Amino acid sequence: MTNLPAGAELDRLVCEKVMGKTYRQMTGFQMQYEGMLPWSPSTNIAHAWEVVEHLQAHNPFWQGGDGMGGDSWGSVTISPCSAYRPEGWHGWTVNFGDDNTSASGETLPLAICRAALAAVSE
Repeated sequence: MTNLPAGAELDRLVCEKVMGKTYRQMTGFQMQYEGMLPWSPSTNIAHAWEVVEHLQAHNPFWQGGDGMGGDSWGSVTISPCSAYRPEGWHGWTVNFGDDNTSASGETLPLAICRAALAAVSE
């Protein structure tokens, strides 16, 4: 599941498994009331950060952590991937506290979504 590409299928899984809502609930609200593009955490960093904040507030995995690295099980680590290409560093790795919740992606929103799914799948 952590190898899904950015797009509607990954967005739907994040809505359902991480946020606890249907994709229609998330996209319908924004399109109707905010006039925004559909909610797409796998491609939009603002939407992806909502996923991080939701995990911090609602996932028992985070309870007790300060979100700033004070407790290793309650922190999020975001770093450039160690894979190097001739044109430079490529991608991001996100870790929600331990190696089992680590995931990478070509973009930060994609890496956040993959790691969030890994975190709730434990």
